[in-house]
Parts: sequence; C-alpha cells; structure tokens
Amino acid sequence: MGPHGYAPDEYEIEAAFAKSWEHFDNLWYKKSRTPTTAESTAVILRALRIKLPDESRRRVVTMLEEIILERPPRLVDGVAETLPLLAERYALPVVCDAAMTPGRVLRRVLALHGLEQWFDAFFFSDEHNWSKPDRRAFLTPLTALGVAPVRPSTSATSSAPTSPAPRRPVCGPSTSSASTRPTCRSPAPKPS
Repeated sequence: MGPHGYAPDEYEIEAAFAKSWEHFDNLWYKKSRTPTTAESTAVILRALRIKLPDESRRRVVTMLEEIILERPPRLVDGVAETLPLLAERYALPVVCDAAMTPGRVLRRVLALHGLEQWFDAFFFSDEHNWSKPDRRAFLTPLTALGVAPVRPSTSATSSAPTSPAPRRPVCGPSTSSASTRPTCRSPAPKPS
C-alpha cells in the first residue's frame, strides 16, 4: 500500500494512463492543444480515485515530467555529426508537441547529448496554448528566426529557392493538402 493508503494494481494504473492519453488525444485533435503534465496527472489520479495533498501531487507531476532523465533516449546514428553541418547553413528550429515531458526537460535531454547548441529557436506546446498543426506552432519559431512564411504552393518544386540562400531555412511542406503548415524562406543570412 502507498503512503496515502492507495494500492492500485497494474491494470488500474494502465487503464488510468489510457484515460490520460484519451484526454490528450481529444485536446490535441479537437483543439490543437496538448495538456500539461499536471492536467494529465489529474486525469490519471481521478481515474484511480486518488486524492493527494498538493505537495504529493506536485511530486507526482515532477516525477512524470523528469522520468526521461533517468534513461534519456539514445541518439539516432549520425545525428550528432549531421546537426552541426546543417547548423552551418541553416537556422534550425525545434517544433515539438510535448506530452508528459515538458519543454524545460526536453531541452535538458538535448543538452545531455550536446544538441541544444545547434538549434536557433524552440517551440514546445506546453509553453504555449496551442500545438501542431495550429499554424502558430510553426509561426512562433519562424518569427524567432526572423523568417517570414510564404504561401504554400501547389507544385512540389515551387517552394525551393530560385537562387542559393545560404545559412537560412527553407521549410515546407509545399503541397496544398498540408496548407496548415507554412512554407518559409528568407534572403537574409543566418546571424553569426
């Protein structure tokens, strides 16, 4: 039995997490917003019929937010070598829909691998009130990079720059079916 007299079994815990992900998906798909870890924790605790004192609830939230730090994900082969090469030419943003792990912790994971330094702008959905595919999830880092979006075109090749624009992003997609995401380019070189 736990310190507050609760001892749910693994099936109850699994069902509570499933409810939390159902809540997550509902907000994500219908409102283009991701719940905070505190919101997801509230759903889990409600499903388990557990009422915790505020301090205990905060500890559970922090544990769920930071558990990734106990075993950080491994890098995909070649990422550590490729990012510096890309960063020489392009301003690189991170656009991330955070689930249980908030942006402040995801930044720590990037830093653990020495990757944070290669990114010029960050968008984590928990730090805003919207997530992908809301246009603002893409416009926020573009604004931070000083890059103006352009209308997506209907041909797959028309978003490519007509002349080299070194050290700046060219991002897509370029098909009209994905028009919620801005295509962007900028003539300005990447700031030093």
